Amino acid sequence: MPAGFWIASAAGVASLASFGVFAVLGHNSQTALGSVPGLRLVRRNDYDKMRRNYLMADLSLGAAALSAGIATWLFFLRKLRQHGRAQAGRRRDRAAVCRGSTLGGSGAALFVNAGGF
Repeated sequence: MPAGFWIASAAGVASLASFGVFAVLGHNSQTALGSVPGLRLVRRNDYDKMRRNYLMADLSLGAAALSAGIATWLFFLRKLRQHGRAQAGRRRDRAAVCRGSTLGGSGAALFVNAGGF
């Protein structure tokens, strides 16, 4: 596997872990805010902290999805390249000129291999 695949996979795992941590922190902050009677009396800093944790969780989840997409693309790109190399090995002889004799005399013919068509 290419190095980019492993880097993208590691970034995806780290982003998922970050998502989990910030989602739990945001949920804990939200629970603490919900237990306070009279939400209007809650300090603005606590509310901002909860929103910041949820924002970081959302961004981390987006980064994890992007990393997973890149890793998947690199995985299938490698498979396509391997398939292309295998096909190229089979298509080496694309054209050949042959000499031979026919019923009416001698002649030449051009044979073209159209890749299985």
